[in-house]
Amino acid sequence: MGPSTPPTATTGIDWKFRAKKTAPSRLGILGLTALLIAISGCASLQPSSTTTPSANSSSSPTAKLAALPEAKTTVDCKLSRPTEDPRPNQADDLALGPLLYPGLIDWYPQALPDAVNGIIFAKIGAHLTPGATVTVPIDPEVSNWASIITEAGPRAGYLSVTYKSCPAHQHPEGYWYVGGFALRNQSSGCLALNVQVHGEATIRRTVISFGDKVCT
Repeated sequence: MGPSTPPTATTGIDWKFRAKKTAPSRLGILGLTALLIAISGCASLQPSSTTTPSANSSSSPTAKLAALPEAKTTVDCKLSRPTEDPRPNQADDLALGPLLYPGLIDWYPQALPDAVNGIIFAKIGAHLTPGATVTVPIDPEVSNWASIITEAGPRAGYLSVTYKSCPAHQHPEGYWYVGGFALRNQSSGCLALNVQVHGEATIRRTVISFGDKVCT
């Protein structure tokens, strides 16, 4: 038998082999750590998306415009209230056949309420004689700023409203409806109405003065 290999030599070779296997893993960990630090540093240099609001952002100090009105609606007898006292066609009442706006001739021009979200609400109820049906459309020439407000409708109102009164046997003095007119994004104007009384061929036209406008 030849001489045996010294155990110290075998042990030395084994440790060198293990060192070669483990050294790359330590270097990989150090490299990965450096890469993560670099990525984190670059991300911190990117500008925040919330630091500069766009022109269309809700935080921009732009004026709030009024909402647009809807096209048309019908207000039937169920939404009316009975007229408590008979109103003759007084000098300051605006009478358009069976449709009556009490005091509207002399009511405006006068101080209007302040606008809320671009809309001024000129409150004036529409009165109808029993059994009547009347359609009140806004004239196309003023539809860009005027509309009609109803009790159950949207705040911007409608461009045309049809009122249906209850029969005479329920309340012979007539009926009235909560509502009025709206001015959008302006504080005065000449509001033209073309009133159609159902059953009549003639259109009843009138012009209402709001604010400081002198209308003809």
